[in-house]
Amino acid sequence: MLLRELLGRSIIRISAQFGLVDGWLDTCYCYLQLDNGLVIDLPSMVESLEDGVGTQDALPAGSTELTHRVPFVLNQPIVGIISYEYEDDILTAALLELANGYLLTEVNMAPSGTGAAALWHLASLADVEAQFGPDYRRLA
Repeated sequence: MLLRELLGRSIIRISAQFGLVDGWLDTCYCYLQLDNGLVIDLPSMVESLEDGVGTQDALPAGSTELTHRVPFVLNQPIVGIISYEYEDDILTAALLELANGYLLTEVNMAPSGTGAAALWHLASLADVEAQFGPDYRRLA
């Protein structure tokens, strides 16, 4: 699936797989089920709308359901895609902008116990800029 094919699609379920690396690094990998039934990974740093997105037919076995934690993003069409270029890899996934203004992304790794390795939801582009800075690239 190409990144541009996400535009207009709605998220119907969200899950994540959590782990621990070397006893001190939390990990989180999120999966979004779309209204067409496909499950996607949150896109990694992307260059254009022609970049591919990882897909699968079902949510991974053993993943933790997160849908109930973010009901405000369900059934909201994806209207934009934003990407950062961080040399320190703070944010490795693109942000998906939803019709209601919320943006979703994930942080894949963070020091254990901080809670930072997680699905992140930000209420507005202003919140994104406050958290990650204004030097992003809007792809759509």
